[in-house]
Amino acid sequence: ESRGLGDVYKRQYQRRVRGFSNETSRMKFLLLCTFILLTCCFDEEEKFSSRLKQQFVERSIGDLNVWVFFKSKTEYNAEHLTEKSITRRKKNLGENYFHAETDSPVSSTFVKRVLDLGVKHRASSRWLNAISVTVNDSEILFSISKLDCVSKLDVVTSAKKTTYTVGPYTPLSGVRNAPLELNYGGSGPQITQLRVDEAHRLGLTGKNVTIIILDSGFYKEHEALPRENVLAERDFVNDDDDTGYQPDDPSNIMNHGTMAWSNIGGRFPGKIYGPAFEASFLLARTEDTRSEKPVEEDFFVEAVEWGEAHGADVLSASLGYDAWYQWKDFNGNTAYTTRILNIAASNGLVAVISVGNEGERHITTPSDAYNIISVGAVTGERNVASFSSRGPTSDGRIKPEVCARGYDNFVASASGPSNYGTASGTSFSAPLVAGLVALVIQAHPEWNAYQVREAILKTADNASSPSLTCGWGLPDVIKAIQFVFNETCSCTNGSCLRGCACLPGFYNFYCDAATLPCASYCRGCCSQDLCYCQTYSGRCQDGGCPSIPIDTPTTANCTTCGVNSSSSSSRILLLVLLIVGGFLFVTLFITVILVRRSKKTAIKSQVQIHTDIDLSDESVSL
Repeated sequence: ESRGLGDVYKRQYQRRVRGFSNETSRMKFLLLCTFILLTCCFDEEEKFSSRLKQQFVERSIGDLNVWVFFKSKTEYNAEHLTEKSITRRKKNLGENYFHAETDSPVSSTFVKRVLDLGVKHRASSRWLNAISVTVNDSEILFSISKLDCVSKLDVVTSAKKTTYTVGPYTPLSGVRNAPLELNYGGSGPQITQLRVDEAHRLGLTGKNVTIIILDSGFYKEHEALPRENVLAERDFVNDDDDTGYQPDDPSNIMNHGTMAWSNIGGRFPGKIYGPAFEASFLLARTEDTRSEKPVEEDFFVEAVEWGEAHGADVLSASLGYDAWYQWKDFNGNTAYTTRILNIAASNGLVAVISVGNEGERHITTPSDAYNIISVGAVTGERNVASFSSRGPTSDGRIKPEVCARGYDNFVASASGPSNYGTASGTSFSAPLVAGLVALVIQAHPEWNAYQVREAILKTADNASSPSLTCGWGLPDVIKAIQFVFNETCSCTNGSCLRGCACLPGFYNFYCDAATLPCASYCRGCCSQDLCYCQTYSGRCQDGGCPSIPIDTPTTANCTTCGVNSSSSSSRILLLVLLIVGGFLFVTLFITVILVRRSKKTAIKSQVQIHTDIDLSDESVSL
C-alpha cells in the first residue's frame, strides 16, 4: 500500500516536471512565432517607400492616398489607343509603337483584390502599372502589402499650384496692334513677341492639331473659348465628363484653367487671340481646389495617359511640385509625374510645362523631365521675370528650355462670359509656347516630337549660349518652321539609331548639349561634382562653404543639394530604427518575464512535492 502511494507521488512529480518542460517549449514556440512575425512584417515593409514610412512617423494615417504598384500584367491589348494616337506614335517609334508592358491595362483581377480590402479607388496608370487608393486604416495598408501581386506602396504626393497674380485689364493707350487681318486687342504684345502674328498671316492657326490642357477647371461659356473646338473633356477629380462648374465645386474652380486656355486658343476679334485658336482641345480637370494642396499627382498621371491615348499632339500644364521633393530629386527620373512625361515624350507627345515660380531657389517637377519643353517667364521688355524659376536640374541639364511672356498677360476671366483681365506667372507663359508648338506641328506634320522640340530650341534667340534663367531664349515660330535638319545623322556625342542615342552627360536631339559641371552653377562648394551649401536654399546659392572636409559634412546647418546627407530623412530613419528597436526590446522583455514566471511555478511544484513526501520513510520509493 505504501509503495502504491509512492507511485502516485512519482507520477505526480513526473507530470509537474513534464509540465515545466511543456511551459519551456511554449516559450520557445512563442519566441519562434515572434521572430517569424517580425521577419514577415519587415519583409512586407520592404514594399513601403521611405515616404510612406515617414507618414507613419509624422502623423496618424487618417485618409491617406497611396499608390499600389503591381508586379505584372494579366491582360494585353491596345484597345484604348485611337487611330490618331497610333499615327502620332509611329512618327516616333515606327511600327513598334505598342509596348505590352506599359500600354496594356492594369490587371482587373489585381485591382479587385485590392479594392476588396475596403479601400476607395482613385486613379489607374497603365504606364506605371499601378492604381491609387484612399486608405484610412493602417491594418488595411499592411494587408495590401501582403498581396503577392503587389510590388510596392508609395504616397500620392500633392502640392500647391505655383503662385500667380491676377489683375483687372486696363486698355493700354498707344499700344499698336499687329498690322494684320486679325485684331488681337489686348493679346497683341504677347503674340507678336513670338512672331505668332506672322505665322497667322501664313495660315498657321493650329488647325488639325490636338492639345490637351491639364488644369483646375474651365469656363466653357466664355465668348473667347469656342466649345466646338473641344473634342472631349474629363474631370478626374469627380470622375465624370464635365470640367466646368458643378454644384458641389468651390467658386474658383474655373479661374486658372480658363486663363490658361485663353492664352493657348482664345479667339474673339478685337479682344484676344491665342497662337492656336483653331486647334482642337482635350480638357482635363486634375486639380481639386477644395483641398489645401489641390494638385494631386495621380490625377495628373491618369490625365496624361488619357490625352495621349486620345491622340493629343501637345500637352500644356501649369503646375509644379516641390513640397515633397528636394533639389536632388529634380533629376528627370524620380517624381512619377516626371516619369510619365518621359514616356509621353517617347510616344510622340510634345509636353510644355511651366518651370515654376520659385525664382532663384530651383525649378519644380515635372519640368525636370527629359525631352519636354519647360517654360520660364519674361516681361514685355524681354527681361526675365524675378519669380521665374532658375535651373539647372540636379543632374546638370539646362532648365528652362525657353521663355515667353508671363508678366501682365492678357487673359479671359471666369468671372463672366465677356470678362477679361491680366495675369502673371509661368502658368501663362507655358500656354503661349504650347500654342506655338501647335503651329510648328501644323506646318510640319511629318516631324516627330523630338524634331519639333529641337527646331524650337535651335532657333530661339539665345540658342548660341543657353542660360539657366531663360534656356535657349525666346522662341521664334517663323525660324522654327524654317529649320532644316541634317539629312544624315551627325551625333558627335552618341550613336545613330532613330535619331541620336546620347552618351552619358549629353542630351538633346543631336546630343550636342552637355550637362553642366557643378562649378558652373553652385555658389557653395563642389566635391565630386556635387554641390554643398551651408544652408539649404534650392540650388545652394546662399554660399558659405563649411569649414570641414566637404565630402563628410557634419555641421548642424550643412546640407547637400546633390545628396541628402544630413537632413530630415536621416532623422526619420533613426526614429524608425528606435521604434523598431523599442518594439523588439518590449517583446523580449515580456518573453523573459513569462519564462521566469514559468520557472518559478515549476520550482514551487517541486518544493511542494518534497514537502508532501516524507523522504525518511523507507517505504516510500521514488
